Amino acid sequence: IETVGLGSAGGGGGIATWGGNSAGSNGTHGVVTVIGPGLATSTYTRGRIGQAIDLNGSDNYISVGNVGSGVKTIAFWMKADDVTVRKIFDFDGTDQIELNSSRQVVATSFPGTTAIYVDGVVASTVSTSTWHHIIVTDTTGVNASAFYMGTTASWFDGALDDVRLYNRVLSSSEISRLYKL
Repeated sequence: IETVGLGSAGGGGGIATWGGNSAGSNGTHGVVTVIGPGLATSTYTRGRIGQAIDLNGSDNYISVGNVGSGVKTIAFWMKADDVTVRKIFDFDGTDQIELNSSRQVVATSFPGTTAIYVDGVVASTVSTSTWHHIIVTDTTGVNASAFYMGTTASWFDGALDDVRLYNRVLSSSEISRLYKL
């Protein structure tokens, strides 16, 4: 997986980052396990930055493991093939980032005050077949003790790229810089 420097948005605070070039690693936190038929050979696609992991919406997901607690910013590129109800990330069985029936990105069960950014601005609606940069911030921080990408139920259908977790809330200028990478 292409790893872009942790905290490269400025100010540090990066916990982990994943791209889409291989199963890769997330530093000292957990091990990335790619799960699903044919995933290792057929699920990479042109990403927003390099290659992305393309999940089929029916049985492919990525098990990252325990990434730690206090995750306050989640940033990623997403190109959804289907924007019906889909779970994008599951952090601990309770805290999740998902798409609802209105094509909106929502942060479910996050403990603090959340903000959602789409393409560098506060928004939540996405469309299909278009790359969108998504950032979710939470003032308290979530526990990523069992982190899944694409999840294990209501699977995400589309591509994910340049997933980043931070232990602090990024500023609006940092969010803008990440979007412009």
